[in-house]
Amino acid sequence: MGDARAEPVERDHLLLAFDGPVCSPFARLKAETVADRLKVLLGPGVPREVARTRDPFDVLRYAVSCGPDTAHVVERQLRRHELEAVTLVREKPDVRGALRRLTDAGITVTVFGNLAVDAVSSFLSLRDLAEDAKWVSARASGDPARLTPDPFLLHQAIHALGSSAERCLVVAESAADLAAAAAAGIDAVTSLRDPAATPAPASRWPPDR
Repeated sequence: MGDARAEPVERDHLLLAFDGPVCSPFARLKAETVADRLKVLLGPGVPREVARTRDPFDVLRYAVSCGPDTAHVVERQLRRHELEAVTLVREKPDVRGALRRLTDAGITVTVFGNLAVDAVSSFLSLRDLAEDAKWVSARASGDPARLTPDPFLLHQAIHALGSSAERCLVVAESAADLAAAAAAGIDAVTSLRDPAATPAPASRWPPDR
């Protein structure tokens, strides 16, 4: 990746990972609990690595390999668990103030992540964050090939806003999300507290073109 600090005033779009920087969605309803609930839908004879996984997205990937009917059932149930999970957690302490500063500086914030788009949107609305994070790029189907570390969700966000990789910055913590940023050619930092994620004064946004 390039130097995310090189030209901060050139950025007008921040892509913020939901899982990590915004909240820990499976802090209460554990990811391994969700994975175990999904495995029940697969029936007997699943591969050992699937039977042992603690990651619900691994279960979804296997379900897709079993055919569209199985994939649909598992993805639908995963979405229900995600909607439950996000009602049980709160945003990270620094998120609210950071989003307000970014909005005041004229920077568009898109929240992205592998959870279902309605789970992410529900959390933002529930925690009164939707005003400052109006855009969401998250899972809208059962196709795990479009989840990070694939860059699809980031490309989708860039296209929706008519932006470009050079004008964006990713804030993410997980290896998968950071790999997606690298694949999309977008600079990334791991915290909203990083100086690169701090906007220039509002009078300088957007920069002269």
